[in-house]
Parts: sequence; C-alpha cells; structure tokens
Amino acid sequence: MDHQGTRRFVPVETGAPRYGSDLIAAAIREQGFPYICLNPGASYRHLHDSLVNYLGNEKPKILLCMHEEHAIGIAQGWAKITDRPLAAAVHSNVGLMHATMGIFDAWCDRVPVVVIGATGPLDATKRRPWIEWIHCTIDQGGLVRDFTKWDDEPASPEAAVESIRRATMLATARPSGPTYVNLDVTVQEMELEKVPALHDISRFRAPADSEPPRRELEEAIEILAKAKRPVILSGRTSRSEQGWAERVKLAELLGAKVLTHVKLATSFPTTHPLFVGGLEAFQEPAQAPQRSRRRAVSRLARPRRHDQPGLPGRRHECADHQRVERLQHPSRLEHGLSGPAGGRRQHSDRAGNGRLAASGGARNPPARAKDL
Repeated sequence: MDHQGTRRFVPVETGAPRYGSDLIAAAIREQGFPYICLNPGASYRHLHDSLVNYLGNEKPKILLCMHEEHAIGIAQGWAKITDRPLAAAVHSNVGLMHATMGIFDAWCDRVPVVVIGATGPLDATKRRPWIEWIHCTIDQGGLVRDFTKWDDEPASPEAAVESIRRATMLATARPSGPTYVNLDVTVQEMELEKVPALHDISRFRAPADSEPPRRELEEAIEILAKAKRPVILSGRTSRSEQGWAERVKLAELLGAKVLTHVKLATSFPTTHPLFVGGLEAFQEPAQAPQRSRRRAVSRLARPRRHDQPGLPGRRHECADHQRVERLQHPSRLEHGLSGPAGGRRQHSDRAGNGRLAASGGARNPPARAKDL
C-alpha cells in the first residue's frame, strides 16, 4: 500500500509456491518482517520477483535503497529502536562488500539484522558469460564471517527455509548480532515439483535469556545491601518499558547513583534525581574525591559473547552465559567500564531484578539483604 492506504501491488500468482524463490519469500514473510531493505541486483532477481509477484509486496514491503550500506543502516536503526530484527538484501559479492561497514556497525552495536545475500550459479556450466563469473565467489560468507554471528549457503529451497529461520533465531538470541544467508541463483529459480514438508517453525524460537548462577546472585545481593555509596554503571540494556521501570526501581531501592554512556542507547531517565551523568563525568578532576569514596559498583548490561567484536576466525552460534551485575573496585571506573563494543565483559540487566526490585522507594535507611 502507498502512504494513502491504497493497494498498489496485487500478487500475480497465489496459492502454493511454484519456484524456490517463492518458498524463500514465504520463509521471509513467516518471520514477521514488516520491511525488507534492498538495492536490487541480478543475483537475487528471482527473490525480488517473488516478493512482488508472489507476496504482492506486502509483509515484507520492499524499501528501495540506493546503496547496500543504506539498507543495512536502516535495518540497524530499526533494531536499535524496536529490539527486533529487520531483513536486508544485498547483491552478490559486490553488494556484500558495499554492506560490510554497515554489518560491522550492527555487530559492534550488538543488534539483530538478517542479511539475505545471493550469488551467481556455483555450477560453472550454468553461468552466463562474464557477469555471472565475476559475481560468483566461493565461500562468499567469508567476507563478513569475522563480524557476523552465523552464515550459511543453502543448496536447496528447503534448506534455504531452514537457513532463514535459523539466521533469525540466532540474530535475536542474546547477545544479538547480524547473520548472513547466501542464496545461489539456481536455488532461487528451481521449479518445485511439490511443496516440501517443513519442520514446525516453533522449533526455531530464540532461546530465553539465561539466568545468573544462584550463588553469585546471593553474593551480589549481600554486597549491594551493605554498600554505603553504591554506583550503577548502566551499559547495554533491553529496550522494553518493563526493563526501564525495573532499573529505576533497583536504583531507588539501593539509593544508588546511576551513570550511563553517551555512545549507548539511553537506559535510565536523565531527569531522575539519582542520575549523575555520563561515564565521562567521572573522568573530571572535580569528581575524584567522590570516586575514591565509592565502594560497590554494580554494572547493568546485556551479556556478550566470549569473542570480542573484531576478533577473526570464529563462528558464533550460541549466546554467552549471562551473569549477575559484576561488582568492581572504584579504581576500575577510570578504565572505561560500561564502554562501547570491543571493551570489557558486559552482563545482563535482567539478573536479579525480580528480587532486587521487590520493594520500592529509596534506600533510606540502607537496604537489608532480606529486603532484597
């Protein structure tokens, strides 16, 4: 539909999918992506055709972009605001090379983006002269493997459906990140003899966030309950209103001052009396006396993977274990805790919130362990 609500595209073909690209388009739709950002290219011409003529350019609706990096950037921004992935399609090896900076940015931001790529026929006997030879790359996913969570190159329409499902699941699993699925053009144009039997999509739900070890949770509660001047360094957190409210309640319960980071999405209300400012405020000389008096420092952040962003040579299929807020000595503040991607180990803001936020109000007098 256009901005006035008038339907502009009508599916040419309806009913059962006839081609591999129809089945792939249906797999993209079942993930619930409202849009797919793309710069058209011949390597996925069949998928483009199915998005328009089989799906009617609805769910997902094509967002035409002038450059692959724009397409990835739109998907990254969508994920940063909604905490949900968006699909983006890039053309062959050349489009993927255009998109690499955007994919790396999404990796550093730890946001979910599902990148659909394509290539000419891997079967050399089926390639058109010249253009499909230079647009074919063996192991094309290797171009972005160092900064994606997972990539795949399915060899059949049925396998492509599972790849898209798995790519979406792994992109959204914490810690989130971009994934890449490369589609051979011959797989897209393959005519289906019958609709293949597929696994139930419920098998591909993203796993729930893991909980911190009970022992460490109890230890953290004891330390925070006894702290006289607690400080919370709020790093990467969820985008939900519930998570926002729980962070406020936790800070009020502890009477803890809260710092955030200017390069990360806001995680605490800047108008709240307990908000001190950005982490850079603690680098000012005038803050040194206060810094030396702080003893219990609680870090609220999402978990991160064992491998730091930018380290080559690993595939990332599983979310790292999450732990409770880590308590640090105040001298560590000077070394950039809660810093941007590539920094030190991050932890989940979900850890212990259920118990730590059980009682409202500011901590005056100091909270007791049994109250937490």
